[in-house]
Amino acid sequence: IDQLWGYDGYFAGRYVHPNWEWEDVLAGYGASANGLILNENALGVTLYPTEVGQPLRVEWNDATQTDRWQINNTSRTVAVGEPLTADVGRDWSQPSLHVFGNLTVDAGPDPFALAITQPGLHFMEQLGHSLTQTGITVAQTGLTPTWPDLPLTEIASITSPPLSDWLPTINQNSNNLYAEALLKSLGQATGNREDVTQAGTEAVKEILSELGVDANGYQMVDGSGLSRHNLVTPQTLVDTLQGMVHSPHGELYRRSLAVAGEAGNLRHRFRNTPVQGRLQGKTGYVSNNESLVGYLQPDNYPPVVFSILLNNANLSATAMREIIDEIVLEMSQLRDC
Repeated sequence: IDQLWGYDGYFAGRYVHPNWEWEDVLAGYGASANGLILNENALGVTLYPTEVGQPLRVEWNDATQTDRWQINNTSRTVAVGEPLTADVGRDWSQPSLHVFGNLTVDAGPDPFALAITQPGLHFMEQLGHSLTQTGITVAQTGLTPTWPDLPLTEIASITSPPLSDWLPTINQNSNNLYAEALLKSLGQATGNREDVTQAGTEAVKEILSELGVDANGYQMVDGSGLSRHNLVTPQTLVDTLQGMVHSPHGELYRRSLAVAGEAGNLRHRFRNTPVQGRLQGKTGYVSNNESLVGYLQPDNYPPVVFSILLNNANLSATAMREIIDEIVLEMSQLRDC
């Protein structure tokens, strides 16, 4: 292959949302959704303790990255009982990894994910590398933002699983990249050629209006919720969940949610309580804000739809979740008068 080109203009508009926090777009959970996505547009790296007083050991999940990155490692292995503060960061434009903080000598592996800041180029590099490994020589790779005006012949294709298979990854595991890609896909389906993110939010507004959700109760600017410009009332979320009860896709939607004590982001919460297996919900978190919405089936009361939001709380995420869980446990004891 003399020239291998990737078309990275499928999702029109910026692939990095302008309202996202800088620290988010460099982390794996804030990886951008472009038209060429590989391994969730993130690289995995794991930290391991060594001897007390010595730097942590750094290992890339993909061994081919080892020689490509410069590592600035100021981390330390500390004695048992010391605080665990290990973290990683990266530069935007250079393959430079910063490792800092502490892990105790008895700690297990500590995994992290870093966003790939040029995902289209990374995709093409990896595709070219994979072809080379199979014996197909690739002389040059590159990206194009426009579809080529050339006669083309399809030689291979991959069909996506149905949306019902993707939803649990979004709703149970709060996968931001999947949520962004879904919103952009909605926008792309409208035929918008300027900004699929904005077109996607307009499509969502139409869909929610059909469910009876008041458009004045929320402001939506992205698919993941990472932007602090997203706003929503608890009533809006309750109305959405109630609307889905009457939707022909209601049962599929409900199965996509996390289950208390059993699945997704709720698998470690409400274990061995009356709520285990009786709550299907969606968690939400950004700094100083925590939420939980969902469906709850008390023992002696009709099903309940609820929405709990904690805003601007000067509390840790753990403390906020404990407050929410206490409210839910109280609701599980509802009885008919």
